[in-house]
Order: sequence, then structure tokens, then C-alpha cells
Amino acid sequence: MDVKTLGLATCLAVFACADQASAAVLFNNDLGGGYSAGHNPIAQDYIVAQDFLLTQNSTLESFFYNAFTVPNSTLPVTAVNVSIYGDSGGTIGPLIYGGSFAVASQSITGGSGQYDFTEYGVNLPSWSLAAGSYFVGLNVAPRQWDMHWSIPVNPALPGLNFSSSDGGASFQSYAYNHAFRLEGISIAAVPETSTWAMMIVGFVGLSFMAYRRRRQATLRLA
Repeated sequence: MDVKTLGLATCLAVFACADQASAAVLFNNDLGGGYSAGHNPIAQDYIVAQDFLLTQNSTLESFFYNAFTVPNSTLPVTAVNVSIYGDSGGTIGPLIYGGSFAVASQSITGGSGQYDFTEYGVNLPSWSLAAGSYFVGLNVAPRQWDMHWSIPVNPALPGLNFSSSDGGASFQSYAYNHAFRLEGISIAAVPETSTWAMMIVGFVGLSFMAYRRRRQATLRLA
């Protein structure tokens, strides 16, 4: 195989082995069935942290949370403060990312009695995380009573929840799971079956081309 052919084969291999990326729901802690209640520390100067799991290397692009709100009473959300923490053996680890974001989307998904179930969404600045366990922390402004983070009947990952009343300096165990969703880009590090097939076909084709060139050169010399 000549240098040009080898270079082409190498490029094909690198391209075929490149990470397969796709837009996706990376984690959803609300598996349906409605909400049992809402709890409002997120609008009372607390940071409430909930665990989540990424099964693949991912880039976080959007964060959504659902809240009990009261028509004509709940104040407009001016800032959604989102933090990503590591998981240190089932407790809050070091802060990895954090920021304050404007509401990018808002929609009513249902209701109960005097309450609307309102979903708020924010755009995140492409936070990259390896596959693994983490915590997402939430706090919203302005400070108010009528903003209660929804507690799903069927959380995807119940159990590890914490709250902080000192801006994240320390956390205490917390009793409730909450409705939130992370969307973004998941990255599959291992090529799919179709990709391997393309690689094999490419290598066979390049090898055949190299063989023909050598054979034609030999015939000319003869």
C-alpha cells in the first residue's frame, strides 16, 4: 500500500472511530404519574441538590424543572441558579459548574386545585461531563412563597437529596425528590455496528485498490 493509500485509510479509520454524538434527554427524574406535592426552599435562599446519572459522556445544553405556581400570585422568575456537583460517595462533592440563567422557556403542564404545574427551562453553556453520578443544585429568584419545586410520584433516581442554607458551603440530608430534566448531547465512545461495517468495507476497498495498482505496475514492467 503506497503512502497516499495508507493516508486515506488512516483518515477513514479516524473518521469512523470518532465519537457518535446525538441530541437527547440525558436524564429525566419524572417518570410520570403526577406530583404528590411541592416544596419551596428553592425560592427561600436554599440550594436544593438532587442526584442524577449520566450513562454516557455528555454535554449539558438545557435544564428544566417543574414547580407548583399560583396564577396571579407567583412572581416572574428573574434568575435560575443551577450548579453541578460531583458525587463523593453518595454525598455532595466539589462544585464543577455553576451559573445564573434567564428563563428560556415556560409552559403550564397541568394543575391541581389552585396550583398550576409550570415547567421552566434554561439554556446551559455546554457543560461537558463524563459518564457517572452527579448532583444538580437549584435556587431561583426572586425570593417568594408561591414557588414550590414539584415532587414526582415516580422519580427515576430516588434517594440522594440535600439542601444548603449557606450558599453551598455545607449541605444537609433532604427528604424529597424533585422533577427535573437535563437535555443535551450524549457521546457514544464506542463505534456502532454500522460504523464498524463501514470501516471494514473501506479497508477492503482500499486494499483491493492497492493490490490492483501493484499488479498493473508489475505487468508494465514485464
